[in-house]
Amino acid sequence: MNEEITKKLDELINTINNNPKVLELLKLKEEIYSNEELKNDLDNYRNSYDSISLKSKIINNDLVKKYRELENKLYFTVLDMNKLLNEIIKKGSCKNESH
Repeated sequence: MNEEITKKLDELINTINNNPKVLELLKLKEEIYSNEELKNDLDNYRNSYDSISLKSKIINNDLVKKYRELENKLYFTVLDMNKLLNEIIKKGSCKNESH
């Protein structure tokens, strides 16, 4: 049974890693960090105590907007997955065979 669970978890991880939304998120992250102006703005924001206009500029950047929107969608997907996993565990479908 443990082998089967491990196999299914590996399949799940592989599915998540190859999910188009996850791949797009990683691509957007790379684009954000390769954008020199945005990278400088982020660095300046991290080193600043009062930079409301800089924060606004960063948040309104199209790449950042897309990234944050996709990040939120994936966050709620993960919450749903955790809920389903907890239901499986509560039902006893996933018992430890060593006991």
